[in-house]
Amino acid sequence: MSKFLNSCILTILTLVSISASANGIPLQQGFYNSGSRYIEIATDGERFCYQGISNHGVTTASLYPDGTVPDRYRIYQFDGVTIQQVNSTTLAVQDEYGSFEYEQLTTSSDDII
Repeated sequence: MSKFLNSCILTILTLVSISASANGIPLQQGFYNSGSRYIEIATDGERFCYQGISNHGVTTASLYPDGTVPDRYRIYQFDGVTIQQVNSTTLAVQDEYGSFEYEQLTTSSDDII
């Protein structure tokens, strides 16, 4: 496939993801999975906390509102990375490599690590 076609497909998928997030679904606490990567979303009062777990290690950070799209957040000190709730059980994380969906699990990070 040509680079142009790949770029068009990525742009369309990104726009679909952004338009879905415009519904303003609040971020849901929970534990989410995408392959060998995991995300845990927790709250501390009104503050959202992020924990990412992969074969590269564990990262913990605060989330803050993106300010351009309702209920889309940025991960503190991760430039260009956004996170948003697509539906009640799915998170979308977008970075320079594309958009990735994480499905909610019924387990906790203690069971994974």
